[in-house]
Amino acid sequence: MNRHYLNPLFSPRSVAVIGTSSRVDSVGWVVFKNMLESGYQGKLYAANPNHPLSTLLH
Repeated sequence: MNRHYLNPLFSPRSVAVIGTSSRVDSVGWVVFKNMLESGYQGKLYAANPNHPLSTLLH
């Protein structure tokens, strides 16, 4: 069976969460934390233009 053309949208191999910060009340942090705790199996990147280093956590 062929993969549906929307499969990469709903089952991505990697995700970058833009705007993550160390503030636990920020939207970016909440999204990032939820993805970690949900068991996301792909690569997960935290990205913030105000911090020079991007982070790969998973």
